[in-house]
Formats: sequence, C-alpha cells, structure tokens
Amino acid sequence: MTRMSFIALVLGVVVLAGCESGTAMRMDLPAAQSTVAAVSVDELAAAGGGRIGMGHLGTGISLLFPMDRALDNTWMADINFNFNVTPNISVELGAGWADPDAEDPGFSGDLQMIPLSVGAQYGDRFGDAGRWYAGLGLGWIINDFNGTVTADDALLIHLMGGVDIPINNLTSLDIELRYQMANTDLSSGDTLDLDAFVFRVNFVWLF
Repeated sequence: MTRMSFIALVLGVVVLAGCESGTAMRMDLPAAQSTVAAVSVDELAAAGGGRIGMGHLGTGISLLFPMDRALDNTWMADINFNFNVTPNISVELGAGWADPDAEDPGFSGDLQMIPLSVGAQYGDRFGDAGRWYAGLGLGWIINDFNGTVTADDALLIHLMGGVDIPINNLTSLDIELRYQMANTDLSSGDTLDLDAFVFRVNFVWLF
C-alpha cells in the first residue's frame, strides 16, 4: 500500500466516524429536548394550579339554599370562564339563572334571578389528586319578580372554596361551596334577603 493510499484510507475512516457521530447527536437532541420540556411542565404543575394563559370554560349546576325563609330552596345553572393570570391566581367570569318561589304575607310569586359576577381565585395542587382553590367576587343580580310585587336589581358579593379534580388532559370537575350576600327592595316596601349557601358542581373544559 502506498503512502497516498494509506492517507486516503485514514481520511475515509475519519469522515465516516464523524458522520455517524453527527447522526447520533441529531437523534439524541429531540429526546433531550423532550426531557427538558417534560421537566419544565412538571415543575410548573408542582409550583401552582395551572399554566399561565390557560383558559377554562365551565358549565355548572348548583343547589341554592337561601337564608330568607320566604324563598324556597332551588337549583341554579351557570356558565363560566376562568383565565390563569399566574400559576396560582386566576380570574373568573360567570353568568347564571335561578327561579326560586317566594311566599310571604306581603308578596308571592317567582323571583327570576340572573347573577353576573367577576371573581379572583387563588389555588395550589395537593399531590397528584387535584387542586384546591379559594376566592371572592363581586357582581350584579338582575331580578324579575313574576307575582304581586316587583323587585330591584341587587349588588352581589360572594366567597368561594372548592377542589378541582382532573378527569383527563382536557377536562376536570370542580366541587365548590360558596356563600353569596345580596338583598333586594320590593315595591311592597319589604326587603328580601338573597343571602344563600350555594353547593356547585362545575364541568370544565381546558384549552
């Protein structure tokens, strides 16, 4: 073998080795990136309740237990949108509908209520089981009394606390207890207390 042939052979081996090494590095890069991404997501989930900017669209069914004995217990339906400002803090917008019967010596009928509210929540994860949260909110109740009197609209304040249980990567279930504070003036001169305990189950879509 001549000196030129030997040099050519050595260069060929070096080039082949370099190509195989580059191929291996390119194959390992996505795996390394996936590992980094997975760690980042896990660390974020452990640090708080959710990803910044994540939206939650929910439909809820509630049992309403008014404090005023003139109002019957009833159910309420609502839709809500929740937006994560930080991993732990979110803002919720909600609109609902309820129609309790009202009966008193001074009035009787159905009180249709449409509560519109905005609230803030703070939450954190507990292990792998889900997330707890607590918050408060302000709103306005549009009242329509179908009966012997009319009712004014009312300012609404509510406190809430609950747990968020994941079902899969796209859905979860909220189980919540809240207390609402409000009252409305009636055309009869009476004031109707709208304070109530609200037990709520909310089915949530994540996006």
